[in-house]
Amino acid sequence: MWACSSPGGLIHYDGNKWSDFFEPVISGYEHPGFGDVWGDSPNNIYAVGSVDYPGGLNYIGIIYHYDGNKWERINIPDIKVRFYNVRRGAVESDKYYISGTRFESTGDTGKIYEFDGQNLKEIYQGTIVNMANEMAGKMYFTIGKFIYKYQNGKLILWKDFSATDQAGKVWGRSEKDFFTEGYHGLMHYNGTDLQTIYTTDLGVYDAMVFPDEIFFVGKTGMTPVIVHGKLK
Repeated sequence: MWACSSPGGLIHYDGNKWSDFFEPVISGYEHPGFGDVWGDSPNNIYAVGSVDYPGGLNYIGIIYHYDGNKWERINIPDIKVRFYNVRRGAVESDKYYISGTRFESTGDTGKIYEFDGQNLKEIYQGTIVNMANEMAGKMYFTIGKFIYKYQNGKLILWKDFSATDQAGKVWGRSEKDFFTEGYHGLMHYNGTDLQTIYTTDLGVYDAMVFPDEIFFVGKTGMTPVIVHGKLK
């Protein structure tokens, strides 16, 4: 199991213990850091993040790949975006999708890229926070309170939760059984209704969904927290 660590590396769990495993060193840059790590097999894992120019006056997005033996940086054009999320919908495509933000004094711009392992193609930009999500091998994109699918080169609206407390990314087993973050806690969609199932101020970083249980990983204040739920 892999996870992002502070200040900017990756840590690895071997079934017995966590250990520091990899921290990028990029010549001519400083403060490298990862926002997300995700893979579909032990020898095919991607980590995305950003690195600063000296003095922190500017930054670019970075992508690394792990082949089961070593981490290597993917050669992409310098893009002024901090990447924070990567996913792939294996059922629909061999493409990966990466979310990021370009921070500016005049306002932040959220972006989504399609990534084929070598090339990036921008498919969305806007002022609303976005996230790439994978459920049962399919891709879903949360942009504010709306959930989209990507079909024929276009983002197509799938769910409109603008009248609800939904406020974050989604994790699930199917389109009729998924979880999301809300303003007042953790929420579940059963195919008809979206309801708060656990009231908390937990800030959720990610979740792991299994057939009969789920783990939410986040923090309350500065305290790391794991919330575990099981089907009755």
